[in-house]
Amino acid sequence: MPFFRFLIILLLSFFSIQVAGQEIVIKGIVVDKANQEPLPFCNIYIPQIKQGLSADVDGRFVININEKTDSILFYYLGYKNEVLQWRKVKRNLDSLVVELESTATDLEEIVVKATKKKVKDTVAIRIYRNVVANKEQNRPQSFQTFQYDEYSRIVGSYYNFNPKLVNRRIVKPFKFIIENYDSTADGRKYVPLLIKEKITSNSYQQDPKREKSVTIASKVSGIEQVRFSEILDIAFDPFDVYAGQTSLSGRGFLLPFSETALLRYKFLFIDSTENEACEWIYHMAFVPITKGDNAFRGEVWVHGPTFGVQRIELELDQRANVNWYTDFLLHQDFTHYPGNGWVMTSERRTTGISLTQKKKSRTLHLEQVKGVSNVRINEAIPDSIWENKDLYVQGHNKKTDDFWFKQRPLKLSNPQERVYFLLDTIKQIKAYKIYTQLGRTLVSGYYRAGPVDIGNYFNLLSWNDIEGYRVRLMTKSNRKLSQKFSYYAYGAYGTEDKRFKYGVTLEYRFPNVNNFIHQIGAVYKDDYQRFSLLNQEFEYDYILNTLLRRRAFTDLVYIKDFSLYHRKQWNRSLTTEASINFKQYQTIPGQIEFTTTLPDGNNAIVDRFRLVVPRMYITYTPGARFLEAGGRQIYLSGKLPRIYLDLSLSSKALGSDFNYQKLGVDIEHLWPNRLGWTRYILSASALLGEIPYPLLYIHQGNENFIFDYRRFSNMREGEYAADKHISLMFEHHFDGLFLNKVPLLKKLQWREVFICKMAYSKLNRDKTSFLNLPPTLTGLDGFYTEIGFGIENIFKVFEGQFTWRLTQQDKPDVQKFVLKVAMNLSF
Repeated sequence: MPFFRFLIILLLSFFSIQVAGQEIVIKGIVVDKANQEPLPFCNIYIPQIKQGLSADVDGRFVININEKTDSILFYYLGYKNEVLQWRKVKRNLDSLVVELESTATDLEEIVVKATKKKVKDTVAIRIYRNVVANKEQNRPQSFQTFQYDEYSRIVGSYYNFNPKLVNRRIVKPFKFIIENYDSTADGRKYVPLLIKEKITSNSYQQDPKREKSVTIASKVSGIEQVRFSEILDIAFDPFDVYAGQTSLSGRGFLLPFSETALLRYKFLFIDSTENEACEWIYHMAFVPITKGDNAFRGEVWVHGPTFGVQRIELELDQRANVNWYTDFLLHQDFTHYPGNGWVMTSERRTTGISLTQKKKSRTLHLEQVKGVSNVRINEAIPDSIWENKDLYVQGHNKKTDDFWFKQRPLKLSNPQERVYFLLDTIKQIKAYKIYTQLGRTLVSGYYRAGPVDIGNYFNLLSWNDIEGYRVRLMTKSNRKLSQKFSYYAYGAYGTEDKRFKYGVTLEYRFPNVNNFIHQIGAVYKDDYQRFSLLNQEFEYDYILNTLLRRRAFTDLVYIKDFSLYHRKQWNRSLTTEASINFKQYQTIPGQIEFTTTLPDGNNAIVDRFRLVVPRMYITYTPGARFLEAGGRQIYLSGKLPRIYLDLSLSSKALGSDFNYQKLGVDIEHLWPNRLGWTRYILSASALLGEIPYPLLYIHQGNENFIFDYRRFSNMREGEYAADKHISLMFEHHFDGLFLNKVPLLKKLQWREVFICKMAYSKLNRDKTSFLNLPPTLTGLDGFYTEIGFGIENIFKVFEGQFTWRLTQQDKPDVQKFVLKVAMNLSF
């Protein structure tokens, strides 16, 4: 009996050990408690075994535990932690639903004050330094080749609206939209405005360096005025965790793994854990040292063996000197490819924009999610990938719902699935069409009458000394008339000169390939024009040019101008425009007269002169980004300076009255940096041969009360002419680097600007002997300089600039000191 009792006890003990050590598999999903939307890559931690893992891109997870486990921790940036007890878990082992409630991140309670003490070499700082030392070998740019597919989704919504708006007459037509609103966990109500999805195939090669992204599929629905979906793409600039800084709405923000990050960030070590491969993972937090710095706060997980970033969660520091943002959150996860480096495989980014920057104010809320799949590293890329110039697969924007259901790796939530139906329906409502028409007219100045637009009310009425009151009416076609052909025509009449002026433009657009511009056109103009201002954004009869000037125009000439042009964008960086111009400048007795000095010393009037000018204009911007609006491209940014090259000539053999060659070069760059951001324009030109004075280079003065960064503030328009010149327009915006340190001024959130503009030029009068220079126009023949300072972000919408003219102060009617203002809506 004792033996059998001992045997039974031994067997029972062994069975108990086996049961206690038996693994239990738990499957489930993590969702937002308010809208039941999955939370991709949610953090999961099991305290008893000190092990962590993550949910997948759909928020789903599989956990292996044993019955000794008494709790499981779920945590996610921007949400409250959720701790599940075993007694609740064991009821739903195959279908556990974990709901997380949205809240502010715990890091908001951390307060870090500046200190003058030397930075100590803490554990967190040692980890930071190792990440910086190894970042080049951990980023994808270290791969010889890199290929992957990417899915991205952007959702734009209007937050914190009042549901009672449905009772207002102006909103009643959109009642069904408001009735389909959703709410966040903290009770904020929102309605969708736009949803955009895209699938791309991407290739990168290091030697020779080549990159290519091909759009496989794209889908968009919602408000699409002025290519609003493209504006969303710009709002989400690429984020590289290893870069020195990133750009947020055009402003530079220092990143936590910059080489100089210790000057602005404090790193806090949280803990370290081991993953399934027994590798250490270091968990740290980072916060800005000084209030008001353009920096982020958040958490990062670092892989010990490689010191590569495995995960980063950050947000915009609430103390930063930025406008309009109510929040900015970013979550990125990376996958390690042994022997190579780390690849960002998922991203979630949210941005809230509001006039008052308060959480409860009406907010435009943007969310982007990305998922990377089919990653191939250091595999040979076929030459056919690079030889094929197409950037869009044929029919990419006509994929069926079934295609998207199968190919979309990140499934739509229930509210997002309703977006396509709701927003496609709203476009059919008569009230929506009326409001769209009204908004288009207010912004563009044109009233849309079916296939044509009539306007522009900004140029409808103006005034100048020669024409008196000038009335102008214009009409142009829109894409309802034709996708290929377009026209623009106007007529104008002056109450003083009693002349009818007009202009006509005809244009043909070739089939759109890769969204690149390709056009030919013809222009005829019989009208006045100003010769002293180059590349004018607004025509001289723009109403504000009449209201905001110090004096009347002195640089008008009358011209008949016919030109033919061919404009083509060869790739995202290079655009060319070839043209030939036939011009005739004409004297108007008593108003505009061209004179020449005869051998006997008397002056004679030159009735007219002719020019035939072939011209080539080249624009090159490496890594350029554009926004297409109104049939033209608006340059937004580039990795390197933008270069403009202007070549033109005139020959008597072609029927011109002059022989000359002109070369002009402009280099423009907007450069975010650690001290704010810098903008500069470097220009140079040279003339060979003889030329009438309206075709000389005229230094760009400014007699408006509004400043223009492209023009000299203290120089008169048409004050200096040159046949050879070089100039520099320089501005540095410190973004409050100094004013934010002043106790009283920092509450105003003003930002300081340094300004320096200078020029050097020569005028050879023998080259212009055909015509006498106007008495107001002379050669600079030396240096010109003005410096100044500015204050921007005044009431968040204004900027003032005070400039001082350092040279040629003895000339009559010189403005030594000038104060100019402008509206400047910056973030």
